[in-house]
Order: sequence, then structure tokens, then C-alpha cells
Amino acid sequence: MMIKVITPHSQDFGESVSSLIKVSSKGLVGSDLSSFIKRAGADTANLLKGIEFKPGEQPIHMIAIGSTEAYGPNRNGDGFKEATCRKYHDTFVKHARWYRNHKNKDPKASYGLVKASTYNDKMKRVELIVALNGTKEAAARNGGLLADKEMQKIASGDDNWGVSMACKVAYDVCSGCGNKARNRDEYCEENDCNYGGCRSNLTKVASDGHVLHVDNPNPTWFDISDVYRPADRIAWVVGHYKAASGLYVAGGAELAEMAGIEAPDGVWSSDLSAEAGNLARLAKDLAAYEKTASNFSSAFLSAVSSTVKPLDFFKKANISGNYPWSACAKTAILVTVEDWLASKGQEKIASEIKRCLPNIFSRLSGDVSTIEKVASDRNSNPYKTTSTEKQSVEAIKQASSNSLSWTYLEPSIRRAIVSGAKTPRISSGIEKSAAHLEKYMELAKAYAIHQMQWIKAASSTTEQEFNYGRAVVAYNRLP
Repeated sequence: MMIKVITPHSQDFGESVSSLIKVSSKGLVGSDLSSFIKRAGADTANLLKGIEFKPGEQPIHMIAIGSTEAYGPNRNGDGFKEATCRKYHDTFVKHARWYRNHKNKDPKASYGLVKASTYNDKMKRVELIVALNGTKEAAARNGGLLADKEMQKIASGDDNWGVSMACKVAYDVCSGCGNKARNRDEYCEENDCNYGGCRSNLTKVASDGHVLHVDNPNPTWFDISDVYRPADRIAWVVGHYKAASGLYVAGGAELAEMAGIEAPDGVWSSDLSAEAGNLARLAKDLAAYEKTASNFSSAFLSAVSSTVKPLDFFKKANISGNYPWSACAKTAILVTVEDWLASKGQEKIASEIKRCLPNIFSRLSGDVSTIEKVASDRNSNPYKTTSTEKQSVEAIKQASSNSLSWTYLEPSIRRAIVSGAKTPRISSGIEKSAAHLEKYMELAKAYAIHQMQWIKAASSTTEQEFNYGRAVVAYNRLP
């Protein structure tokens, strides 16, 4: 899954993208109606007649997206075909509110609602009717905040709205070679695509006139924001900056990454199974732990290092391919990457996979398509496998020396403190020179998903999930 920032200003509609709708107590009538029909057309005017605006709500008409067939891709190399615009414009109403600077996690921090959306067939574009919270009473009624800055713009006659929108897509498609990418790491390159590849050449015009871009076939729109930070506004509207090879165009996915934009939980998990949704939320938590992993104490790292080891028990317990996944989870014994790979007959590449594990959850966070795909595999999921009685008994025997349960890990940490244990050698992640390791990344992600399944199966409390999560992140940084 990718998050993208799209700005209406990145397509040329020949007029301002946002405009005040002058609705009186009698509705939209007279010259105001004529002006609106001239701007939006009769169909959108009819749509407006069916919308109730409550006291204090300020209606705004917004031009959101033009279809690729009519307007071409936008200046950041993103396109939305007419069929897509028709099918998905209503996600604005279902999921989006008006925010500021894409702070969209809490609807209570919104400044307005999307009352309606439509695909304007004559003008080949998606249009929105937004109701801003023009008074404190309207804000309270809509469960948001007063749109005071927006109302000041309206009062001053300023129509220079720095609006940008955010959506999620399961994947996008290269207009040149048809490559499907779930994230920017999967973008095509020069050797893959006759048009130079989307990784570095978005919006490049080829000799045959083709403008290289990515098509976004399944967007879910969840955010409309007025952007008040000038530097960001320029970057998001234009999306160009100088690279070593010349002018470089940042696509919508890269702009979202630069701005640190994420979809609210209810949006990105809405199309996932319950298990995959839980794992996706856990991946975000573990990614946060990775950002503070440099602060892990020497004693904690030493205790994890001495506890999580390859086990002869794991191999010997195997009976006709039945590995003790559930027995290990019940006793909080984390299966090492070596043992996990051995169960797949790929133990020879353990060292390469281990080099991919630092910050693996930061890579996995948001990659819900991989989480959904791997989570459906029953083979190493503690929830979906059953250990034998013999395996369970053996796991209990091993727990005192190999379990990450706090009952056993805390004494190990205390011993490390008393002995003055030094910080084990740790890895911060894949070096730029190790690009060849990228081919192992999918397998590393699969092991990380097994780790998350283990955390869920081993934990019965939020505190345990926190402790096991930190221990997993620590293990992934050890050599």
C-alpha cells in the first residue's frame, strides 16, 4: 500500500480549485446560481440543491481531480483515469474531512465535512461540496474545530487555497511498461521500462510524446488539507527539486513520505482481514520501537542476545514437518531466523536475511498487501498450527533459559547489570553498498510477520505485547 499526496493545483483547470458558494436563506438563487452553473455546470448545481447546510456551515465548491484522459497526469506524475474517478470519488464523503497540514488522525481536529462528491461528466473531473465549520456551534455539531483561518480567507476575498489531498492505493501502474508497484521500492527502472522507469523519470516526455506517469486504479481518499506551511506548499504543488542528474520530479508517494503522512487506522485497515489488520497496527508500533532502539540498554540487549538462540530442541521436535510453533509461542520462546529458515530449507542464507532485519518493521509498516498475503500462510503461524504434547513438554523445559517471558528475562537483565555487560555489537540496517540484499527483503519481511504472529500468540496483556515487541526489535539488531 502507498499513501499519496495529490494537489488540485498540479492540474490546469483554468480557474481556482476552491470557490465560495453563496447560499442565502432561500438557497442558491439568482446571479449566485448563474455564477455557480457557469463554474460547475447544471448537474452539480442540482446536486447542491439536495444538500442541507446547517446554521454556521460555510459551503465551498472544490475541483479535486481531472481525469487522465481529459487533463493528462498531474505535474507530479500521478494519473486517475475516468473510470477510476467515477468509481472512487465517493470515498471523499466516506472517509475525508477538512484538516490542516494533513493532521488527520483525529476527526476532532478537523475543520469541516465533505458533504457530497460527483464526477462532472461534461468537464471530466471530480468535484466536491465541502462545509467548513464557520462558527463554534457548527464546529461542535460536526465534532471538529472552528475554521477561523479559512473564514478569514473568505472574508478577505482570498481564493489562493493551498489545498492538497491524500489517498491510499494498493498499488500503482507504470503508464509505460505496466509494472505494478505496491511501494516506491518496486518502481520500474531504466533497464525494465522503455520509457526510463518511474523511479527516476516521472513526467519525462518521450520522443513519441508519451508522458511517463503512474496510474492509480483504486484510490481511497481520506484527507483534504489547507496547507499553511509555505515551504511545504511550494514543494507539494510543484514537487520538483534539483538532483545530481538535473531536475527531478517527486511523485505523490514520495511527497507523502517527505511530509510524513499516514492514513488513519480505520482507512488503511478497512479492506484487510481481522488478523492482517491487527498485524498491520502492530507493525506500526514496532516501527516506532525501532526509532528508539538506539536507547536500549546494554543489559537488555545482552539479556536478549543470551536468550534467543537456535535450539536443537526446535529441530529434534520436528515430526513429519510439524514444527513446534504454538509450543514456542505459549512459552514465549522466539524462534530464531536460523531455525525459521531451516523449516523452509533455506538456512544457508541466514546471514543475508539477518542483515535485512534491522528496521524491518519500518519497511513493513504500511505494506499491508505483503502482510495480508503472508498472514494467510498457515505454515509457521502459532495460531494456525498445533504442537504435539511432546513438543509442549520440551518447550516448557527450555523456557528457563530461552523464554522472553519477563519472569525469566528480568533476572537475566539483572545479572547483566551486575556483571557490567558491554553492549553487544549491533547493526543499524542495510548499508547503501549492500543493494544486493534487496532480493532477500521479501523473505525478511515474511520472518518479521512470523515474529508479529508470535508476539500476538505469546501475549495475553498489553504490557506483554510491549515487552515482547521491544525484545523482537532488539533481537533483529543483533548480529
